[in-house]
Amino acid sequence: MADKDKKPEVLKTAVKAVSEGVSRRGFLKNAAVATTVVAAAAGITKTISTIIPKENFQKKYADDILAGDKALVEREYVVMSDEEKKDIVKQFESSYKYYKS
Repeated sequence: MADKDKKPEVLKTAVKAVSEGVSRRGFLKNAAVATTVVAAAAGITKTISTIIPKENFQKKYADDILAGDKALVEREYVVMSDEEKKDIVKQFESSYKYYKS
């Protein structure tokens, strides 16, 4: 007896539809329309996903790395004097003390 109360979800929906005054034909019509809508939405989604171009991230990454490497190679380096190094260390220390407190 307890098994009769455990109706499948589809059967519950059908019973609800009949109890609300929807005929069996109307219920089947609505089910067919819903199935068509779901299938159409899936088809549209697949079409859109194939239309959108796929980006080649590896190529973009490689191009970015190559451009950066080229800029580094072409850059002219100037050796800092000891006084410039000491000034920069002082700036780091003062900013560290400022942010630490």
